[in-house]
Amino acid sequence: MDYLFTFATLKSLVKLETLSIKKCESIKEIVKDENEDGCDKMVFGRLRSIKLNCLPRLVRFYSGNATLHCSYLKKVILAKCPKMETFSEGVIKVSMFLGIKTSKDSSDLTFHGDLNATIRQLFHNQVGIHHPN
Repeated sequence: MDYLFTFATLKSLVKLETLSIKKCESIKEIVKDENEDGCDKMVFGRLRSIKLNCLPRLVRFYSGNATLHCSYLKKVILAKCPKMETFSEGVIKVSMFLGIKTSKDSSDLTFHGDLNATIRQLFHNQVGIHHPN
């Protein structure tokens, strides 16, 4: 399985509050960009947390360019996802976002003002740790 949801499927999950995915060896992205209706935004009206754990091939959450509106998203747990490069190719609006945790046991939240920038920074830190020069 390369992805979990299509763009249209995830748009229909309007009551989704927590998205938790763990231990999937093959998944490369959570939402595949099959945005055939030309919609330029996806609104997560209730989504508060995303937990991605032990996904060794995961590269991104969403591969499309639509703007993601995650008004209530407060935290993302991103643990054991060594290939994660970016959250989304499009704009991400997260007005209440507190940060990313890299372990479910960690109390530290990391946020550099932009979700994609934070993931890139964490990814580069992991690469530095796992592949020193």
